[in-house]
Amino acid sequence: MGVHGLTTYVEGNRQFFQDVKFKDSVLVIDGCSLFYRLYFNHSLDQQHGGDYDIFSALLDQFFSALAACNIQPFVVLDGGRPIAASRCADISVIW
Repeated sequence: MGVHGLTTYVEGNRQFFQDVKFKDSVLVIDGCSLFYRLYFNHSLDQQHGGDYDIFSALLDQFFSALAACNIQPFVVLDGGRPIAASRCADISVIW
């Protein structure tokens, strides 16, 4: 779930934004938005089994570009299946 209307606003008001050199840093990425941008903006076919080979190549290209700039990505995915209560004790978060 994102910010309602943010993409439309950004795409319609590019004069408020500027390109910057971003390198040697950490980047948190919304996984759902990344999927949408890479998959649907390249008109990949979601029917007939999907264009997963092309999608995989797009992911490789995207993450290679980040690596070339020494950017460490953290992709956050939400909306997954809830974790069973019995497994909660087995899961830890490492920072």
